[in-house]
Amino acid sequence: VSLEEKYSRDIINQVLGVGKPGELVEDKDIVILEYNILAMCRIARENGAIFFLLTYPSDPEDQLSIKSIAKKWDIPLIDLAEPFIKLGALKSPISPEYFISDGHPNDIGYQIIAETISQVLLEQLKE
Repeated sequence: VSLEEKYSRDIINQVLGVGKPGELVEDKDIVILEYNILAMCRIARENGAIFFLLTYPSDPEDQLSIKSIAKKWDIPLIDLAEPFIKLGALKSPISPEYFISDGHPNDIGYQIIAETISQVLLEQLKE
């Protein structure tokens, strides 16, 4: 059952504070993404977990959506694109040194991701 089948568009819009009653929100995918992220964040926080959002290094459109939601709702963000941008690995075509042909990281790329996440988590544990 999709989110729209379970809840009316008006309820989704109201929860997220977008659109007017009966209005079709321009990008319903981002609205549904935001709704799902907020639900996961609420569940994590209710259970005493720290919730982070992560960008994925090879999808610029999703990076912008995730960054926007993180900023809007003050959710901590781990930007996994940043270390690859510094390495120049996200230029077109993406660097085979860090990614396989379908855009997923290779072993070296995943090592960079792991180091980036672990650095943020270690900093969080110190607080």
